[in-house]
Amino acid sequence: PIRGIIPRAYRSRADHSRAYRSCA
Repeated sequence: PIRGIIPRAYRSRADHSRAYRSCA
């Protein structure tokens, strides 16, 4: 259930969105 929470929980955090894209 990570791909479903990534664009929702990380969308609010631009800081995490960048770190997750690098790890994704």
